[in-house]
Amino acid sequence: MLVPFLVSVLAAFVAYVRWGSGISEEPSIAQIEALRTYVADSFAVKQPIRIRFHDTGFRFPDLVLATQRQLDYQLAKLGIPYRYPLIDELPKHIPRFGFNKTSTQSTRVFTLTDGAISATDAVEDAEEMDISVTPPPDFSLDMALGGNVGVWLDSVRFRAMMTYNLESVHANDLPFYLAQTILDHLCEVDVKLYDMRHNISFDDYVPKLTVNIVAAEDGALKESTVVEDAIEESLLKHSEVIKPFVNVTPRLYTIDVTKNRIPRTIMKNTTDQITFVFSTTLKGFLNQVDGASVYHLLPDKPKTNLGDAYGTEYIEAQKLNESPRINITNFLFSVFGEIEERTGLREKCSNKHLEVFFTTKLLTIKGIEKALKLIKNDPNEANLSTFWEVCKLVDLILSEREHNWSSHLKHIHEIIKKVTGTK
Repeated sequence: MLVPFLVSVLAAFVAYVRWGSGISEEPSIAQIEALRTYVADSFAVKQPIRIRFHDTGFRFPDLVLATQRQLDYQLAKLGIPYRYPLIDELPKHIPRFGFNKTSTQSTRVFTLTDGAISATDAVEDAEEMDISVTPPPDFSLDMALGGNVGVWLDSVRFRAMMTYNLESVHANDLPFYLAQTILDHLCEVDVKLYDMRHNISFDDYVPKLTVNIVAAEDGALKESTVVEDAIEESLLKHSEVIKPFVNVTPRLYTIDVTKNRIPRTIMKNTTDQITFVFSTTLKGFLNQVDGASVYHLLPDKPKTNLGDAYGTEYIEAQKLNESPRINITNFLFSVFGEIEERTGLREKCSNKHLEVFFTTKLLTIKGIEKALKLIKNDPNEANLSTFWEVCKLVDLILSEREHNWSSHLKHIHEIIKKVTGTK
């Protein structure tokens, strides 16, 4: 097969770097192109997935093997070279009940014997996680017996949860359901991005972006910075989520536009800077600033139905009517949407960390492909030396168990800058 042959060629490249023998001193154009083609179309990157079980009393000795075969078949059918090796963490033994006697009575008491359950028992859910913190790249699919077959995707961790019923067990449908949960939920973004790979260019990569938020206000009517503080907090959290892919720096400015002009340097949109303007005090007076539309953030409408005059609902509604909150949700959606459009986060997912992880993966692969193409087109001594660095990166990605795609993306970006002579 072509893939093993190309991998062996790559191994020879790496062997030369380490031991100084095995191939000629300078790689040929054909060798560079062979590696580029492999990375572009056949890069068998592995993403291990743990299969875990949350029920005692059941044992499926060949379930993971059957699921792996089903998964590999579906990937081959779709023409996807990626690999998702499944790690079997299902219980290996059914719990046994033994007899123990109490010290004061002769009555037999049923107890669960030590060692009856393996070390792969159901893992307790950790405490609530901060959604802005990037989770470790530990992928898992958890199973649990339920009334129906259903799937949930964790909103923070790289984890999916599938419930099954006894009917699906008797029909031998579990391998199919597990494989589809991986392809259609846990790794859906990975699969979709691979299909879109020919429409994605590394040239569109934006490593850093400054986001300016300008509060254009009437200083005489402005009472507090509560709105600015809430927007800044949300922006900082969102920036942390997508930081493995793009470094976003949010900056907030509150300017009394009745007395001062917004600096042109802030209003200038570039590839690495974008600006949004909002106002809470100038609706009807200010619609644009230097060609940029102004978002008018308004208080929530007063509640007319206050509910039971003696109930909690009435008291809360009365408080909101006396001090109405300003709705910033739609404004934030617009800001986040524009940031992601500008930086290339195309595939939407309920778990933003998954979206960032797999987008960073694809851009890394596209970067390696571009670097090899540049080296092939200009095989001077410096570029051929850089070629060995690219080989080492490919070798690392193929061999590592947990991928740090953020680090790999930054690495290949630096390699491309070295080859092109840009800063």
